[in-house]
Amino acid sequence: MLVRSGVQRIRVIDFDQVTLSSLNRHAVAGLKDVGLSKAEVLKTRLMELGLPRLQIDACRALFKMETASVLLGPWKETGGGEGEEGVLPTYVFDCIDDVQTKAELLMYAQDHHLRVISALGAGLKADPTRLCIGELDNTKNEPLAIKLRYLLRKQGRACTGITTVYSHEKPRGSLLPLTDEQEAAPSEFGILEHMRLRVLPVLGTMPALFGQAMAAFVLCELAGQSLQPVAVEGLSRNVKHRLLQHLRNRERVTFQNHDTWDKEKPPLIENLVLFSSAALADKFDVEGPGMLPNERRKRVEARLNLFT
Repeated sequence: MLVRSGVQRIRVIDFDQVTLSSLNRHAVAGLKDVGLSKAEVLKTRLMELGLPRLQIDACRALFKMETASVLLGPWKETGGGEGEEGVLPTYVFDCIDDVQTKAELLMYAQDHHLRVISALGAGLKADPTRLCIGELDNTKNEPLAIKLRYLLRKQGRACTGITTVYSHEKPRGSLLPLTDEQEAAPSEFGILEHMRLRVLPVLGTMPALFGQAMAAFVLCELAGQSLQPVAVEGLSRNVKHRLLQHLRNRERVTFQNHDTWDKEKPPLIENLVLFSSAALADKFDVEGPGMLPNERRKRVEARLNLFT
């Protein structure tokens, strides 16, 4: 979608290869591509679109801090394409599913002031109406986000300002068990030893929806038409009512006897007075400031003016 919308230079970074189990969610890969590099397969399909001035830099590599300056470094022109060399990525799409690697990428982006949008877990999710775009700090029902926040905070990093696409739907299952063959010879079932042998069931539509949401957000950002997406799950009417009652009860316990000094003004800090008894509060509610002697009334007003 980025390419069809006019993005002319894209660097694709992926160490993995197309597998049989991932064909349900690869729009550009087929059976004949099993065993081939995901990055190279994607480049081939995109170049087949025949779009002018399109350049794809396919990197078959695992993101590491040691090589981050190259993988996320300046663009180098290939094939005589137009545009200036030395331009850093305008946006980084983080679709990594390994939490440690994901944290390293986000930390690198923070250190080098790169704009990034991060896709969280699409596995075990199915409801397309539960997708949200919001900061990493505000996610809900998102196990990957919990682990990611822990790793970032452990390194003294802020989790605010990191835009994520996630689903607030509760996970529908758990990791699939290893087959007998995988337990007997784990090295034969993965490119990297002991990495992602057990997998989460993924409904094929969900990664595509995550990707479309990320593309829509970034395209609108680049066009100067920023979105105001729903960042968290909306509250039902019953939940809102319960929260309101809880806040009212907490206010009564905390402040007990209080009232507004000027009934025509809102209950802000510069307009609230506390009373030592409920009787005084009730009397003030009827008579207002006039119940106090003139000198005491002036003293109260002077104290309230300190907050304006």
